[in-house]
Amino acid sequence: MARVLLGLTFSMLVLTARPQWVWSDVDDVKGDNPKIEGYRLSDWLDMLKKDKDDKHRQLALLAMDVEALKLGKASPAVASKLRRIVIPAAAMALKEDTSIPVRKGAAQHLGRMAVYLNDLRNDPKYEEMKRAIREDFRIAFEALMEAAHNDKAAQVRAAAASSLGKAGSSLILDTSADREVKAAVSVLMGLLKDKQQEPREAAAEALARLGVGASGAIPELLEAAKDKTAERFFRIHAIFALGRVTGKENSESVVPALAEILNDSKSPAELQKNRCRINRVCLPGDSKTRGRYRGGDPGGRARAPSGPQR
Repeated sequence: MARVLLGLTFSMLVLTARPQWVWSDVDDVKGDNPKIEGYRLSDWLDMLKKDKDDKHRQLALLAMDVEALKLGKASPAVASKLRRIVIPAAAMALKEDTSIPVRKGAAQHLGRMAVYLNDLRNDPKYEEMKRAIREDFRIAFEALMEAAHNDKAAQVRAAAASSLGKAGSSLILDTSADREVKAAVSVLMGLLKDKQQEPREAAAEALARLGVGASGAIPELLEAAKDKTAERFFRIHAIFALGRVTGKENSESVVPALAEILNDSKSPAELQKNRCRINRVCLPGDSKTRGRYRGGDPGGRARAPSGPQR
């Protein structure tokens, strides 16, 4: 518990060390006001900020999604300006909107933005966009950390945690972002103790996405995996995450513990049947070819599970 509290304190210091965004930061579209689905970007921004209908605000978020940013793909300067409008707007919606579905949508939107920004690393013009892209990452990342830690709605905390995993798995490639990745891991470690099941599962899945960059969470994940009173799907996510965050330097202590958990007759049946395929913990008699974990694979560098089918 002390480790988690210390980590959360560190992550909050990262958040408060940077300037906070306000709506005035996104009010001026600075002449770049493209048409998206029949309306100007400024119209969608106004709808997100002022419309009283929750569904209209959700629609505005969808309109300002990745496709809107691709309008500026031909010009790094235009794309950068569009991102500087759309990403802070979604961050403010995540922080301030009174509607749970809108805040959840904003968290999901920021996760998709993180994936889009990561894809820009393959753009021939990436070097000239690098500084702006890194700053855009930080805006989305910090908004997600704050929501995962502070939002009152379990759905929103879970969505923020999931998107944080997507954003963090991209930031791991940036050696200058080590501080932010550690802060994200600390927030996700805290969510493993959340009172609601959905954020706990999302946190474990997000840690899996971070791969060995989340090795600091091994003790908390082991604790969750060993907890026979926990919901079975949370235990499955925690065990699966352990198979992703454990590196060579930790394997000697983690693999035997995993083998003990997976060989326990009281462990979830899905894991007993597929333990060799899931975590490469192969015991005598295990089949390396039969059966599949039904959670699927959402993609991403860490190849984390999307979650077991219920």
